[in-house]
Amino acid sequence: MENWYAVENHTEATMDEKWISNMKTKTKKEMEPVGHDFEAVLIFKEYCDKKDNFFVYKMNDRRGNPDLSSFIFKTGK
Repeated sequence: MENWYAVENHTEATMDEKWISNMKTKTKKEMEPVGHDFEAVLIFKEYCDKKDNFFVYKMNDRRGNPDLSSFIFKTGK
């Protein structure tokens, strides 16, 4: 069995950083095709809920709940 130093050297020599960057970009576009960031909306909803529970009434991110489409339903009192 090779030692860890040899494994790291082999990994660095064969790693294609541009390919990794392209794959990260492609994956993000597949997950968020129009650039939406549900995490940001969720944080905004938590902030709004302190004052108005219905300002951002309901949201669904299909990645976490694939049975429903992604949506954000906004209303207000």
